[in-house]
Amino acid sequence: MRILVTGITGRVGATVARRFIDNGYDVRGFGRQGDLANYGDVARSVEGCEGIFHLGAAFQAGGPFTSEQYFDINIKGVFNVLEAAQGLGASLKHLIWASTDATMFKYPPEGIDKPVREDSLPLVSADWYGYFKVLGEHLIDRYVRAAYVPATIFRFANVWGAGEVLA
Repeated sequence: MRILVTGITGRVGATVARRFIDNGYDVRGFGRQGDLANYGDVARSVEGCEGIFHLGAAFQAGGPFTSEQYFDINIKGVFNVLEAAQGLGASLKHLIWASTDATMFKYPPEGIDKPVREDSLPLVSADWYGYFKVLGEHLIDRYVRAAYVPATIFRFANVWGAGEVLA
């Protein structure tokens, strides 16, 4: 099975790719050499893939980014991935997309007295990264419902690499 990993040069992408390779999968990477805002780059990268892990994004720690760069990478990029994924038809087994808990308003002045679930807080964000991830989640939902693209969204809260947290 061939799997595309966008953001393969990042912490999560490199880890995911290594795990797939170690388990015998054929992994194709899409990193800094490609442009998510360029449909041709994205379409070529998904050809022949049965799985897509869309982890590539402009994010706070990778910047600084302008609002236009956030839009091009995080909205036009996810749109291009979804369009290309739709073109794969039934050969696409699944698309996984990395979102963030920055999509939720989790620090209200009065606090939160119950455990947070993926549907317990409104999707609102004032910063570009979180806001565009909210829009991206809505794009994914549209493609799942209208185009039947098999997709799952993961909202990462904290990502730590091996050796970054001392016990």
